[in-house]
Amino acid sequence: MHTYNGGENTISYRDDLNPSRNQDVVFNVSGPKKGRGMVIMLHGYSSSKESGLYREFDGEFNEVGITTCRMSYFGHGKAYGDWNGYGATPDVTLTKAYDSLDLMIRLVQEKGEENIVLLGSSFGGLLAMRGAACHKDIKGLVLKSAVIEPKRFWRQRIRNNERGIRSIAHWQKEGVLDFKFGVEDYKLDFEFWRDIYEHDTLAEARNISCPTMIIHGEDDTSIPLEQSEHISRITNEPISIVPGADHAYSGEEQQKAMKKLIFDFVSGVLE
Repeated sequence: MHTYNGGENTISYRDDLNPSRNQDVVFNVSGPKKGRGMVIMLHGYSSSKESGLYREFDGEFNEVGITTCRMSYFGHGKAYGDWNGYGATPDVTLTKAYDSLDLMIRLVQEKGEENIVLLGSSFGGLLAMRGAACHKDIKGLVLKSAVIEPKRFWRQRIRNNERGIRSIAHWQKEGVLDFKFGVEDYKLDFEFWRDIYEHDTLAEARNISCPTMIIHGEDDTSIPLEQSEHISRITNEPISIVPGADHAYSGEEQQKAMKKLIFDFVSGVLE
């Protein structure tokens, strides 16, 4: 069986009319060529495609004939600076980050991949949700502790900022949000808010037609459960709540439970 070697690759997009959307997408594909299908995995905001979870999924999915693609979207990874694996540039927007996923989906489809499942965590879940809504041929969607309605989420989130700015109006005045909450530490241009304000993500979610798995940690203090409740109501899919799990599913039993839910769902979709 021919296999991908898992090495790092880059695809580029250039828009002469709007250079701010120019980008380079760095990704790793591993597993069989023309296997059961492919899982495109999307990390959370300021996280990394090199996370231990996605590297573990590489081996576990590849072993059962499922190809994996770990990708960095706009503002993240080696193409955008030396982040030591984590961090993001302040000019990230939902539009630019989704452009990365759209580029990736189109590339693998051009290579002949027809059976694609999208797996997104946190902000990456929002991108995956949009991907499934916009690409009707996506075979399955996994939303792990995902942001679904970003306007409400950020109105709430900014109040928890441990540095100065705690309102949208203040963010607009300053131009850049210097955000700190627990281990999260990054800057975001106000254009991020302007951009998400233009999107009706709940309306977009109504276009999802593929099987969907929704997972949320019972003790997640980073992404409120109501975010998963939004997509559950729209898709009529239940939420699989992992008891005792925080946003990172840091407990051994919680990590194991979350991984089993994802593995079983993806394996079932890509039979």
